[in-house]
Amino acid sequence: MTSSDINPYIRVKTDYYKIVDEPNINNTTNRVLKRWTKETIKDDHGKDYLKEVPKYEDFVNIPNHINYCQFVDGFYNKYYPLDHQLIKGSFTYTEIFLKQLFQEQYILVLDYLSILWRIPYHILPILCLVSSQRHTGKTTFLNWLKEIFQHNMTINTSQDFEGSFNSDWVDKLIVGVEEAKFEKASTMNLIKNNSTAKHSKFHGKGRDKQEIPVFSKFIMTSNHVDNFVNIDKDEIRFWIRELAPFDRKIEKLEEKLLNEIPYFLYHIQERKIETKNTSRMWFSKQEIYTDALGKIQNKTEVNLENEIITILIHQLDNYEIEEIKYTITEMKNLIAEHFKRFKLTEIKNIVDLKWSLQPSESTSYKLYEKIFNEYSKEYEIITHPQKGRVYTFTREFLTKKLS
Repeated sequence: MTSSDINPYIRVKTDYYKIVDEPNINNTTNRVLKRWTKETIKDDHGKDYLKEVPKYEDFVNIPNHINYCQFVDGFYNKYYPLDHQLIKGSFTYTEIFLKQLFQEQYILVLDYLSILWRIPYHILPILCLVSSQRHTGKTTFLNWLKEIFQHNMTINTSQDFEGSFNSDWVDKLIVGVEEAKFEKASTMNLIKNNSTAKHSKFHGKGRDKQEIPVFSKFIMTSNHVDNFVNIDKDEIRFWIRELAPFDRKIEKLEEKLLNEIPYFLYHIQERKIETKNTSRMWFSKQEIYTDALGKIQNKTEVNLENEIITILIHQLDNYEIEEIKYTITEMKNLIAEHFKRFKLTEIKNIVDLKWSLQPSESTSYKLYEKIFNEYSKEYEIITHPQKGRVYTFTREFLTKKLS
């Protein structure tokens, strides 16, 4: 389906959009919705044409590769339909390619891709393919996935996550990161949080922030084998494969992989998923552990101070507030969600001694929580009255500490 064989305009709530296929430099297109004015549509097509423009209550983003619906109960589904025709058949080169990349974890990657295809909203590990050598297939892997998932995947660089806008990636099923290298802990924490979050803030240029459901799967490639990211020993969200060059060159490999997509998709749709669902990211820590992950973990020294700041700023963003209050025990519990090995005394030393903050006398304060309202189908922020000796953290204070 292209914008030429359907009405290229839609009206969502009171706004008009045009469905546009933007050309890329690699002879592909990227489908986007462009805001369009009512007056321009009338100028181009006449006043009566507006009656033909389909109207929808709002946008939804519901991923489905088996029983896809563009229109859901009067809402327009922003998840893009795929144009593959699944056929039973041989996928010889795809099997060779995946076995070269994943070796003893070949069944795991088949399960990973099967879950991605059949249960796209399920949380999955952050998959990283790393190598300091060339011709290892990591870029080919990203390009192949892009051919499969089409407009529902984007390929970015590390720098694309450092700005305040995220509209180009936050609502995608797969976020590829090519030549990944993360210098700032806050940037990597943003990715880690979005890899497990059920909702996030959609922020485009000139647009107000809007909370949306998210289901992003991050897949990274990097030439920096040992230090493209810091990974704590307690971290369970990463699956890292260090790749070796191909044993033999396969002529026109990408073309062969492309031709086999209908056969491979039929296989992952019909095969049995062999790995049991044992964690929120499906796979257990032991199943996806590799020496490449251990190597990075051994070189990682977590800066607890920066991590505390990043976590607290995330709380402010999540609840749309400028200051937040916690007891030292609540601080410990909050940080333990990310780093279990730090002790209460280590956190207290930073807050009391390094930051020169002191807890208040016993006072009333609020704990924040975000819950999903089944009736309104939106997330709501609620507060729980508490009493205790609390530290007060403001956005201004934390931002200065991070700079």
